[in-house]
Amino acid sequence: MTMNRRNRGAALVTTLAMSVVAAALVSATTLMLVSNIARADAERDAAMALNLAEAGINYEIRWISQDTTDVTRPHQKVAVGADGMPGPYTGTMANIDGTFTVYVTTYSAATPETEGGTWTAPDDLLMTSVGTYNGVSRAVRARGIRKSLFDEYALYTDKEGTFGGAGAAATSTMIIGDLGSNG
Repeated sequence: MTMNRRNRGAALVTTLAMSVVAAALVSATTLMLVSNIARADAERDAAMALNLAEAGINYEIRWISQDTTDVTRPHQKVAVGADGMPGPYTGTMANIDGTFTVYVTTYSAATPETEGGTWTAPDDLLMTSVGTYNGVSRAVRARGIRKSLFDEYALYTDKEGTFGGAGAAATSTMIIGDLGSNG
């Protein structure tokens, strides 16, 4: 069976139209795939930068805790040469291509959104850490406040203790709060 010239032309136009539609679908699918891969990469970079920033906070807490009596130990926002206080610390995590930079400043309740000056214990502190991964940076801040033994207990003894008596009146000895002992 032979096709006449008109039918062959219609078949050619239909085939071309179907090819254009198929190419458009393949192009749209490819564009969507590439876009999703780029977004996943950007989200991964942001998540890794956040992980690095949190690692910086953990590093500084551990670093300060190793010797709480050493006032020159915390990494300050700006190095204080005369006092021997170091500037910001930049570190890495094993097997991760990124860095974190961490430092402490004094926390001020009056202006909590701003960083204060040089921090020394027992002042409240503001720890800032910036993680960077593949050019993406994320920052984390953590506030530390001192907590005294006396903030938790109404009475606390170092080793052991006894108390009793009636005071000025039989009902005047009353303790409101927790009791604690180290022994």
